Amino acid sequence: MDLGNRIRPLFEDTQTIALFLGLTTTAYLVVATYRSATTRALSASIHRSPRSKISTLPQASQDAVPYPPTALPNPRDISTPYGTIRTNLYGASNTGRKILLIHGISTPSVVFAPLAALLSENHNYQVLTFDLFGRGYSDSPNPEIWRQDEGLWCSQIFAVLSSAGWLGERVAVVGYSLGGGIGAAFTYFYPERVESLVLIAPSGVLRAHRIAWSKWLVTSRLRAGSKAAAKPEEVDEATAIESVGTSEIPSHPALMADSKASPFPAGSGGSIAQTVTWQIDSHPGYIASFVSSIRYAPITAQHERWRTIGKRQQGSERGDVLKERKVLVVLGREDGTIVPEETGEDATGAFGRDNVRVEVIKGGHDIVVVNAEGCGKLIDEHLRA
Repeated sequence: MDLGNRIRPLFEDTQTIALFLGLTTTAYLVVATYRSATTRALSASIHRSPRSKISTLPQASQDAVPYPPTALPNPRDISTPYGTIRTNLYGASNTGRKILLIHGISTPSVVFAPLAALLSENHNYQVLTFDLFGRGYSDSPNPEIWRQDEGLWCSQIFAVLSSAGWLGERVAVVGYSLGGGIGAAFTYFYPERVESLVLIAPSGVLRAHRIAWSKWLVTSRLRAGSKAAAKPEEVDEATAIESVGTSEIPSHPALMADSKASPFPAGSGGSIAQTVTWQIDSHPGYIASFVSSIRYAPITAQHERWRTIGKRQQGSERGDVLKERKVLVVLGREDGTIVPEETGEDATGAFGRDNVRVEVIKGGHDIVVVNAEGCGKLIDEHLRA
């Protein structure tokens, strides 16, 4: 007797049918409730950016924000499983090569406003910027669930490229500060997606003795002038990090959290320092994202990956080779965070002398703002080489 003949009598009894349907319905409701609860839990674990709250303010109040929501061209908010991502596109689609800019650990993509405008308007590139998760107008997936490392950021980059329709071609990646470490990591894992690589004052090979010093941003310096400074209970995660120095550091306008430089034309927007303070006060995921980045980001010890990128430039696999067969590294002469002498030496040692071009120009760690013209000129020269 086959299986059908064995079970057919069971379904000829109405009580059995009712029991079966009841069990099936119960099982479905259990699964549906679990899925719904899981979805709600994941959604609740995403810290939403200030975008929605700011959109309810009068226009004058929105314009007074250090990083106004409509300050940059063609803003888009794209949906992902990790929350929404703010992107901005500069230049027409029929212009020259495409450039993706990746910003640093503390200041959102508004830091690129001068450079992106120069590259698109003066050099005819199409430029795409975005706020990393937990910065600016991008949401922050809870770092206790999704730590801020190259895995999360590579996923974010793919989402950004896809939203712009750029996945069908290789792009030039320009990473600044932490964005340099992220850009190099993306190039290491996905060389077929990267046509050119430019690193500006990059993390990645920061020397160990500089790490504790650089963590001053987690302390009172990061929170200086912030209303949040009066709420120590909100920074338990930050204060849990060991060896975070609180000693005074040189007061230099090039240091990002103290920088008075503004990425906006005179009379509009705020300075870098004001933008950092605004994020602390307004973005519920900013502090946790920053701290998670300190823990897991490609800030140091990336020499082997950089060495692999360099070796690829001597190979014959066209999909792995950068168009210029060199990485461009741009450093600020007065940078006290990414020290040019150290970073230039270490980048050359990692990539290989024949596979990297190191340029040192005027500026501190806010080089992309205070010397956007110098950065833009070097990028253009490199991409047209």
